[in-house]
Amino acid sequence: MEINIAGPDGNVFVIMGVARKLLEDTHRGDEIPLAMKRMQLGTYGEALAVATEVSNGSITFYDSRKDDD
Repeated sequence: MEINIAGPDGNVFVIMGVARKLLEDTHRGDEIPLAMKRMQLGTYGEALAVATEVSNGSITFYDSRKDDD
């Protein structure tokens, strides 16, 4: 799954929801409280890192505003 952080899906609350859903879908609901807390207390970059971590790398983030020179 790729998420454009420059678009509406890049909102931290949307990303938190995606991470929560992935944890629920993989029967790891017990990890949700800690993951959500880490995402809420950290920086935006840390929240992205937590989402990547809990998804086992299945979420990747990109910024459509940056050139691929």
